[in-house]
Amino acid sequence: MIEDNGVLADDISKKLKNHDIEIAYSYLTATAAWEEKNGDYDCIILDLEIETDGIDLEKLNKYHRVQGILLLDEFGKQLLNQDKAPDKKVLWEKTVVYSAFIDELKDKEIMKNAPGNFTPIHKRWDNSLSKLVKAVEEVIRKKK
Repeated sequence: MIEDNGVLADDISKKLKNHDIEIAYSYLTATAAWEEKNGDYDCIILDLEIETDGIDLEKLNKYHRVQGILLLDEFGKQLLNQDKAPDKKVLWEKTVVYSAFIDELKDKEIMKNAPGNFTPIHKRWDNSLSKLVKAVEEVIRKKK
């Protein structure tokens, strides 16, 4: 899970207590965790506006407020550089975006060219945590 709000990350972890959860609180810690596990995750819960440590200024300006999408793009590049890497589409389809900035995605070039679908859940929706849990369960079920 990539979520920089510690309280919210804890709440999500409690809701998904039947799963092994790894929390990354920033872009830099998420990329380090990804490299360490070679991207071996069943599901990614992604905040869009995450802490920006490790992102150069040019990239940060391009992805203003949706750094999480830049992170997905980076994960995809790492996958494609591995020997038997799955298609980037697999990465997108196992991602649940949980963010207050979902509406900002519509106009982003990277979303128009996305290689696959993902599940977006707005943090401000009623029962958003319950919807998040259902979406995660669905992603995991599809993977098996």
